[in-house]
Amino acid sequence: MIDSFNRQIDYLRISVTDRCNLRCRYCMGEEGLPLTTHDKILTYDEIVRVAKAAASLGISKIRITGGEPLVRKNVDVLIKQLKHIDGIEDVFLTTNGVLLADQLDKLIEAGVGSINVSLDTINAKAYNFITRRDEHENVIKAIKAAVNKGLLVKINAVLTAYDEQRPEDVLLLAEKLPIHIRYIEQMPLGFGKSENGISSHKMMRRIRNMPQISGRKIKRINAKIGAGSAEYYEIEGFRGYLGFISPMSHTFCGECNRLRLTSEGELKPCLYSNEGIELRAKLRTGCMESELKEMIKTAILTKPKAHKFSEDEAQGVYSMAKIGG
Repeated sequence: MIDSFNRQIDYLRISVTDRCNLRCRYCMGEEGLPLTTHDKILTYDEIVRVAKAAASLGISKIRITGGEPLVRKNVDVLIKQLKHIDGIEDVFLTTNGVLLADQLDKLIEAGVGSINVSLDTINAKAYNFITRRDEHENVIKAIKAAVNKGLLVKINAVLTAYDEQRPEDVLLLAEKLPIHIRYIEQMPLGFGKSENGISSHKMMRRIRNMPQISGRKIKRINAKIGAGSAEYYEIEGFRGYLGFISPMSHTFCGECNRLRLTSEGELKPCLYSNEGIELRAKLRTGCMESELKEMIKTAILTKPKAHKFSEDEAQGVYSMAKIGG
């Protein structure tokens, strides 16, 4: 379906839980976030109903997110159901990788198209500081296992300014492995509002100055990998690509093709907005398929032209764990 600004909306990101087994400093405090009770979280049947209605309006790609989606039981069952919906071509997963190794075979059997793993650093000490958990080795092993099983793997690294993070070193994973590394500018969401980040431009300068990169050709390519809006580069001698997602320094709102469904059933046309359409109550009071489709249409047609990260306005304290990362 085409929105009011002539954008083709074909991508739905679905959060299946607000729970997470990490405590990343830019997302939440050490004690975590107030958790939603299970009765307020959409059931898998309710998610499938929304996905079917969305598919009938042109949604063809779905990403399962959280919180950490793999802390919810039987996510592979949901993925398999979504893959069987007419019109859905791909179902992807974003995870922090902590539980990935144990669930990898079931996810592949369910038909997951690719996996994004959140990993801000390959320095174990810095990882433990950022996440407040000692899971670095497990995540690295899971990434390698996924690659060995033939999955397309992308790494999402948030560009924070924490000491010892050295986000540029994450790129070295792409030298020997066919992994795409995407650097994401830190957004003013949740606890990230009070944190400093690094711009994509500054990150590129740091990459070019790395001894392992110096002298190698870096070339911009017009690759479309997955459903996102990353800019990709090819580095001479590397098996994977370098990517940047730059919502702060280079808005890509004109190309935005997505809606977000929170774990509580709110359909959000834009990540950084108070606007949304509550679907849960309607789903649980027996709304007709036609009514559900009309609510999704409304979300698409009210999608704003651009986000408002740069405006100093009272937007409340958001967290990606609540909205869906």
